[in-house]
Amino acid sequence: MSISDHAKRILRELGLTEYETRAYLSLLGKGATTASQVSEYANVPYSKIYETLNSLERKGWIEIKRGRPSRYYPKSPSEALNAVRLRLEDSLKSWEQTVVSELQPLYEKREIREKPDIWILRGEFNTLAKLREMLSKAKVELMIAAPTLTEALVEAVASMLISFKGSEVKTHC
Repeated sequence: MSISDHAKRILRELGLTEYETRAYLSLLGKGATTASQVSEYANVPYSKIYETLNSLERKGWIEIKRGRPSRYYPKSPSEALNAVRLRLEDSLKSWEQTVVSELQPLYEKREIREKPDIWILRGEFNTLAKLREMLSKAKVELMIAAPTLTEALVEAVASMLISFKGSEVKTHC
């Protein structure tokens, strides 16, 4: 059975080792077989085949029918991918919980500030549009530095800034 290097690389990125990839592809090509047959077809050392096949079962890529001898069946690639997706989602939830609960307080404790955005705007329309956007998103502080503004622009900016009076957002112009 011929498979592209790209597909093999994806299987590796999904967490399969080289031996597991070869064993799984062998099972896809040959169907249900014994461990010794998988070892032979996949060119996986016999001393590693049981470890490889058990790992593939744990990862959700194959099924094992126990017996004398045991037979190994490939799961469909879509079913195996769903198993990988579920495993990754579980891992991600766990990682997220740890990262947020342990690292977020460190970030907040140090008062690490985000790098401020600096905008160079040309034209009244562009300036007003960007100011409206920034004002609607401002949560902590808004600093505005501008050269001489037209009277219409000053009036528009002033009316927008009035809406911040009494809010927690600090404004500096």
